[in-house]
Amino acid sequence: MFDHTRLKRLLPNFRIVENVSALGAPVPENWKSILNISDQDERKKKVIETWTNCFPNQEMSNTVLAMTEFLKQVELIASDYGTSLLYSFDVKGKIHFREGRNPLEKKIRPDVATIWQALPEPLQKFYSGLHDGWFQAGSEAMGPLPSASITPLSTEEWGILQNIRIDFDLKDVITLFSNGGGGYLCLNTATSPAKSLIWWSSQAPDIDVAFFDVLDEWTTMGLVD
Repeated sequence: MFDHTRLKRLLPNFRIVENVSALGAPVPENWKSILNISDQDERKKKVIETWTNCFPNQEMSNTVLAMTEFLKQVELIASDYGTSLLYSFDVKGKIHFREGRNPLEKKIRPDVATIWQALPEPLQKFYSGLHDGWFQAGSEAMGPLPSASITPLSTEEWGILQNIRIDFDLKDVITLFSNGGGGYLCLNTATSPAKSLIWWSSQAPDIDVAFFDVLDEWTTMGLVD
């Protein structure tokens, strides 16, 4: 078992839950099928199978490949943020922790709930049955954001607007990923289908990017770099 001391500082009231039946909170069937396997190597195989089924067209193929190579352990945890699966990765001796929160505990903002259906279908499937976000533990960066942190760009003040011109309304653009350094993968929900873009806090946005290419690449970078 890995040393969780750092996580106890990052996740308030962090604890490992040994028995899902004693949790006292509902978890999705996908979690039960994973947690009912006690052997970590077999549990890892089930995790990879579950992710592959969630993204059948290999939208997150590089992320799944990184799991295949570096994932060592998956545990059920609880904290003040709710229940999560904790993924522990060993990348060349450096330990990375990823938190995938409980999709049955989603807290979608009202201004996002009205446009939630604009998310690509595989991502909706991910948020409904596998995880409410999947990111670096304690930071919410370098992976799909938890639903409570998915917000329209209009909720923030952006100094860059003084230097650029845009032809879309910030209230229609929701952030789905933060790289932790001022870059955000977003969807413009005013178009059908929604168009993706990278919003930067310090430069003009990159428009009409390939959503899953960026999501997969950036998520993988957060694991292996």
